[in-house]
Amino acid sequence: MTSLSERRLGGKKLFVLAKRDGQGNVQKGTIQLLEDGAFQEKYAIHDKVMDSTHRHMEIRYGTRKSDNFKVVIKLRYKPGCFSNKKDERDWRVSTEFMLSLPACEGVAELYEVCEDSKAFYIVTELASGCDLFELIHQKPRKELSAEAVKGIMKPILEAIAHMHENNAVHKDLKLENIVVDANAGKVQYPGWSPKSVKIIDFDTVEEWSPRTPKSKDVLGTDQYIAQEAYDGTYSPCSDIFSLGVVFYKLSTGKFPFREQMFDDKPGENWVGSPAMKQIRNRLKMFKVEYTQQCFVENPALAELCARMLAYDVGVRPSAQDALQSEFFGGPGLPGVSSAMLPIMENEPKNDSPKTPKAPQFGAQLSTKSITSGLAQFGAQLSSRSMEPKSPGIFGSLMKKASSIGSNMSGLTNNGVKPFEGA
Repeated sequence: MTSLSERRLGGKKLFVLAKRDGQGNVQKGTIQLLEDGAFQEKYAIHDKVMDSTHRHMEIRYGTRKSDNFKVVIKLRYKPGCFSNKKDERDWRVSTEFMLSLPACEGVAELYEVCEDSKAFYIVTELASGCDLFELIHQKPRKELSAEAVKGIMKPILEAIAHMHENNAVHKDLKLENIVVDANAGKVQYPGWSPKSVKIIDFDTVEEWSPRTPKSKDVLGTDQYIAQEAYDGTYSPCSDIFSLGVVFYKLSTGKFPFREQMFDDKPGENWVGSPAMKQIRNRLKMFKVEYTQQCFVENPALAELCARMLAYDVGVRPSAQDALQSEFFGGPGLPGVSSAMLPIMENEPKNDSPKTPKAPQFGAQLSTKSITSGLAQFGAQLSSRSMEPKSPGIFGSLMKKASSIGSNMSGLTNNGVKPFEGA
């Protein structure tokens, strides 16, 4: 989450100030400045949706009085909701950019943003259901089927593809920021599919281009932050990595990385700090496990998850490309593309993104590591004098892993050791 800055309006009387069209209607894409009490005349503010981690913010249910329409209202109280004027300016720019984005079924709609002398009021769609964290921790807990994972991930990727096509990056995609309407069904039942899936919480959303400068702070949530973000570089590629973590968690019930890797202290999340450099290096060294049964039984799942979680940004697919993977019934993932890559500071600055050289996987996500993990799984079966229930499944996965290696010629393992502790 970004830190936000303070804005003081003083004691003067406030009136509605906003850009208007030819008919006098407020244009979408602007923050409306209201007289004190005007927002409460328009909306009734109800109970908390959840507790906020920020003491100057609240998230509450609300009702538009004119038609009894249900919404969610995020309140950011002045003066403490901002830490400095630059953070406020950045938040205003990002918020008005988000207000201007075309609507998308998989993105909770941002209806309007208002402010008076006391607070900012962010009015959003009330997404039905529960967040993904709550969904997968329902009791009795049971692993999701590949079809259930597919039913959740497909609309998420469609929604993030929409955001990326409109030059927006989310920067904090995680289980808690994705709401699923379970369609009054149990996710463990065969044939289950969600009624709706929506991305929420847009505090970190920013407009992006390949020339977007580096961030000074590392934003996001442990486990979900891509390695390049620890160096201040955010792009559609970093969103794809975050969704790769969601994908892995839904498929296996576990996070891909060890919790001990993320041991930074409060105040250390600035780009260039020793703590951020150390975590980035740990991500490079760590080997993600792909020996779980879900990957053994579904090679296409293993391939897509590995590509999304790749250390090298150039290996990750775009959201649109991910939707064309064999896992979703498409023709398969294409080769490496530079379409989503940021222009790095040490690269020549020209009118178009530089096409990357043959990308190098970090040790954790190379095809070689997947194949090695599967070989280890087979060795474990053999050492226990056990026969696989379906030898054809394991054989086909090994064949698929070899195929991935052939299709990604030039991707090599850099030989670093796996993470072994903090």
